[in-house]
Amino acid sequence: MEIQQELSIHETYYHEITSWKSILLKIDKDLRHIDILLQSVTSKKIEELKINIKKFKELYKNIGLQVVSHDLELNGIISCGVEYCDEFNTEKHQMISENISQFLKSYKKLLSQIKVYSDALLKIDKN
Repeated sequence: MEIQQELSIHETYYHEITSWKSILLKIDKDLRHIDILLQSVTSKKIEELKINIKKFKELYKNIGLQVVSHDLELNGIISCGVEYCDEFNTEKHQMISENISQFLKSYKKLLSQIKVYSDALLKIDKN
């Protein structure tokens, strides 16, 4: 019964990691699109936005590495002792889950800034 519960927990972790990877792929695509758009505009506000995007990309890279590393560790779960792996992976999974939550908040904030700048640019273009 305990082994079945272990598999269930790790299956849950695997599904969450798969979801995180999907989110990161979408964000990567968004960042590429944003880079292309930013190449066509220059202003002080855009320069500030570029700095924020650069910082966010570092955060993106870091969180991506955490997810990939954790995924690899879970794939090797069979090779370690169940109690140690369970405790270690649970703590690590919770930490990464919290990091992902913070990361997504940062992403929403960045998108909000981009929207504000985009709206301002559209108003300028209309005039």
